[in-house]
Amino acid sequence: MPDAVPIEGFVAWCLQHVTGHEKGEAQRFQVRRFQALGHGGVKETGAGTAVFSQPGNALYSKR
Repeated sequence: MPDAVPIEGFVAWCLQHVTGHEKGEAQRFQVRRFQALGHGGVKETGAGTAVFSQPGNALYSKR
């Protein structure tokens, strides 16, 4: 497990980079959040990611 990113650094990153575009920012946000909590990232925690086959139709799978 990598060293945790200080939570202050995560908050500063959010204030600078998160603009509210959910589909475009969600994965980067989750990776940074997991790192701030001491985890490696999305895949290292076993979390699934959304797969969009058609606009408006999300199918969830673990990748």
